[in-house]
Amino acid sequence: MASPESPAKFDDVLVVREIWDLPLSGVTLFDGGFYSFQRVYDEAAQGWAPNKEFMLQRLTGAELAQFNELHDRYNAWVAAYQAGKAGPHPLTPEATGPDADRYKELHQLTEAILFSDTDRTIRCTGELAMHPDKTRYIAQWQKI
Repeated sequence: MASPESPAKFDDVLVVREIWDLPLSGVTLFDGGFYSFQRVYDEAAQGWAPNKEFMLQRLTGAELAQFNELHDRYNAWVAAYQAGKAGPHPLTPEATGPDADRYKELHQLTEAILFSDTDRTIRCTGELAMHPDKTRYIAQWQKI
């Protein structure tokens, strides 16, 4: 695989939904389209699949809009939090009101997309890395 120092061979990760050291789920460019991605969890081993396996699913326009809205709402909450003006994280039970309700709804909708296995789903191995400019993540996908 290419190294992150030569990012031209990598696809952009547009939305990070879940992260643990590196993105576990979100939205990426792949094969000329917008795809959700979700790292495969090995239930038997109680850990992430050792071959860095991911499920990618081509997104419809409406699904992409849901991921983008969730991402925008999360970034707004982070900005308010950093400014000392945010309430609890929108997914916590303490978070109430229309904004928290919409965030929770979008979280459920995007989770359903990530964990569905449809005719638009493909399995890939993935290498994710921080872009050399340190402002975003990039990924290199290989169909299995």
